[in-house]
Amino acid sequence: MSALLVRGLSAGYGGPPVLRSIDLTVADGALACLLGPSGSGKSTLLRCLAGLLPTESGTVMAGGRRLDDLPPERRRVGLVPQDAALFTHLDVERNVGYGLNRLSRPERRDRVAELLELTGLTGLQRRMPYELSGGQQQRVALARALAPRPELLLLDEPFSGLDPQLRVELRDQVRAVLTELRTTALLVSHDRDEALSTADQVVVMREGEIRQAGTPVEIYRYPADPWTGRFVGDAIILSGVADDAHVRCALGRLPAVGDHGGPPSGPVTVLLRPEQLRLRPATSAPVSTRGPVEVTVTAVAYRGRDWRIDALTDSGESVLAWWLDDPDAADDPGGTSTPTPVPGTRLAVDVSGPALIFAPRSSS
Repeated sequence: MSALLVRGLSAGYGGPPVLRSIDLTVADGALACLLGPSGSGKSTLLRCLAGLLPTESGTVMAGGRRLDDLPPERRRVGLVPQDAALFTHLDVERNVGYGLNRLSRPERRDRVAELLELTGLTGLQRRMPYELSGGQQQRVALARALAPRPELLLLDEPFSGLDPQLRVELRDQVRAVLTELRTTALLVSHDRDEALSTADQVVVMREGEIRQAGTPVEIYRYPADPWTGRFVGDAIILSGVADDAHVRCALGRLPAVGDHGGPPSGPVTVLLRPEQLRLRPATSAPVSTRGPVEVTVTAVAYRGRDWRIDALTDSGESVLAWWLDDPDAADDPGGTSTPTPVPGTRLAVDVSGPALIFAPRSSS
């Protein structure tokens, strides 16, 4: 069952359309994430769904009702803005219960208590917004948006102003709350890790259009085009020539998967993920039958659990890989452990898994 159905939606601010012919389906109880760079139309789409911006064409259905011709207050859509936007003159309890005026006082009190418990705010009902941390304020905003039992919940980058650890904790908690309530939700984000780890469905937007929609695994492993592949994760982009389910490129002859069914033949763009590359000293025996191909390290960057290795192929194309941090190598530089490469080091490369290849028409 589709809880949200958008067809042919276009909208703008008086000039050229900011959104162009948006088609989007979100299943009942699912969390979808609108992922894209600044200016891609993510927040504009959210404003259209909330009724804060009129649409120029298209339809919006939620819970079996048409919304695009209804005012905001009749849409049964909840909104969690980026800055929480709590009422500064109301305490937590009255903020959460603000949209429940149609309920009796006992019903309102019970619903507020239920949401405070669900969002981990029990005992804070008398606190004023200025007495709360950033994470607590966002949980109050979430509870307030959920209190009237909306058919659709919209979250406009609610975690962007939080420190990294709190951001992860809060988004995990929000995900758990939405799952327990089976609330259909649409989250706006420009953080690819947030989108891939949190959402059931990722919707990649660029320049007012949806480039691709699918599960996080589908979006990451099988991006619709090289731009999407680079945007949703670190990527290696090479030129190649495809033939007979393989592609020949700067990293050798690799098995290939086409972007639309069978692989094309002739010149293609090749996409690999850094985790597909296995680096080793150039004198080591290959760990696969595809090598050896050698590269020259150009830069290294320590990331804690591993090192980022940037390198150049002999043809001058850039590649990227991860080198697992080895504490033994640092503690025993003269021992048998492999030291971390430095710029100028020659390394052999083995590639695991197939390359994803794109015909010239999709190489954007």
